[in-house]
Amino acid sequence: MRTPLNSIIPVLTMILKDDKLDPHVAGLLKIVLNSAIHLSNVIEDALDLSRLENNKFTLNKGMFDVRSII
Repeated sequence: MRTPLNSIIPVLTMILKDDKLDPHVAGLLKIVLNSAIHLSNVIEDALDLSRLENNKFTLNKGMFDVRSII
């Protein structure tokens, strides 16, 4: 399910950059893009939950600057 979304999201983003796009069509495409992003997040959350339940989740330890992230 992730593979189709990994191609749909960038294509929609590219199409929405077109200034000549009809506003109504652009609005509909924005809804589709938003839904695809949300679906991608749900899939990632389900995969994370599966990894946690199967003890296959790993933590990445590393230093980072909190101020630069915020």
